[in-house]
Amino acid sequence: FSLRSKVYMALLEISEQDMENNEMALGMGGCLVLDDVIANDSHRSFLGFQELKGVSEADLKGKRTELGYILQYFFKRHKVFSYYQGLNNFGELFLLTFGRSLAYLVLEKYCLKYLRKYLTNEDFEHEIKNQTGIVLQILEKEVPEYKMIFSIDEKGEKGPEKLGFIVS
Repeated sequence: FSLRSKVYMALLEISEQDMENNEMALGMGGCLVLDDVIANDSHRSFLGFQELKGVSEADLKGKRTELGYILQYFFKRHKVFSYYQGLNNFGELFLLTFGRSLAYLVLEKYCLKYLRKYLTNEDFEHEIKNQTGIVLQILEKEVPEYKMIFSIDEKGEKGPEKLGFIVS
């Protein structure tokens, strides 16, 4: 393992035994049927990385399949959580950096420790409302014509829904 791998393992309390158990579990997981949103996000992943310039489309397709698999595996194991767009961006970075087994463990530990409130419906809605308020204040100051750009009427109706993607 690289020094970076060892550091992440220490920070997220991942042991060598966790790695071995996880590798077996991922291997025995069989063919998971991907959720449509996860499949679509996986398909749109690994774009814009300079490090992947020379990688063939077939190899990228393989990486996208691996990403979909580890994301689906996470939600199979943690049924209380819901997938939200953007988690694939964490997964693709971890997969490129650490490989499949450690990428899954880093993703799992990171989500459980830092993203828990974004992966449940109730907490996500509450957090999005808070974040949208912050985004609106910043937009008012930095881009005063944002309502016209996003076709938000003067009453501001449907504004948070139209701006929700910015929070991600």
